[in-house]
Amino acid sequence: MSVSLFEFSFEEVTAADLAQPLQQLQHYFKQMGNPPRLSKDKSIRVNAYGQIENERIPPSIIPMLPHLQEAGYIHYDGEFVSLREKYRDYHDIGEIDQWFTDDCYKALENGACFYDLLSLRTTFSLHYNISPDAPITLSEVFSQRLDLIALELGLDHFLENPKAAGFKMDVFKKLDRATKNRVVRDLLMLTTPKQVECYFELHALCKGIREYNKDAPWINHETISMLDLAILKPTFFEAVCLAESQEEQTIHQILNYAGAMYSSQLDPEYVLYQGEKRRYDIKQDLKKTFEELNPVE
Repeated sequence: MSVSLFEFSFEEVTAADLAQPLQQLQHYFKQMGNPPRLSKDKSIRVNAYGQIENERIPPSIIPMLPHLQEAGYIHYDGEFVSLREKYRDYHDIGEIDQWFTDDCYKALENGACFYDLLSLRTTFSLHYNISPDAPITLSEVFSQRLDLIALELGLDHFLENPKAAGFKMDVFKKLDRATKNRVVRDLLMLTTPKQVECYFELHALCKGIREYNKDAPWINHETISMLDLAILKPTFFEAVCLAESQEEQTIHQILNYAGAMYSSQLDPEYVLYQGEKRRYDIKQDLKKTFEELNPVE
């Protein structure tokens, strides 16, 4: 550890002397979101709203850093400071959740749409850290909160502002007409987001025979499926809107925003192609054409 002589006090320091600087350092780390470490001179952090902040450890603490290190409260190398885990003062999860919730509703009141809230989730996630012993992660907290807001906003929010679903991925748009119509008819029968999510977990959409470099020696061709399959992955908000929609045109519109998962190893239960539905088992059907798949009874 390299420490300047100007930082070090040669007077004997007692535990009582360290109590206040330790408390100040705990407060500073908490204010900064409890990152793994901070610079002694200047720390750049993204606050909960995505703004860059330049902060520094209070000057009154700096001469005490070597003593705090010696007492086992921190790790200090002369440049960076890390408060040891047992001495950190974390924000309460419920407290962070309430701040996030309040800011989400403030943003909506000021003209933001649901998709904008995802950026707020990112900045909150970057700013705050919670105890590693917490029973839930912040990512789970924010996701659960956004799911509740999505349920509250529902289809009306999308119809008022389609940007609430993000950007059009147009995966669904490129499928054959018969398959698109089949999916829309199927979705008209579903009434909950969970049903919608399960539907797309079970059904892959086929674009035909997979086209790829069949002569490439670096590819294990035995693992490549004959069919070019995709599984649509609507967001939870999109699933909410699909479950509420009773208009075919609206369902078409929502599905154009859905992304998709592509892989030569997809293992759905069913495959849809040209409006027809057939069973699929990757162990038996990897190298089969659609016509060779077992029909649904």
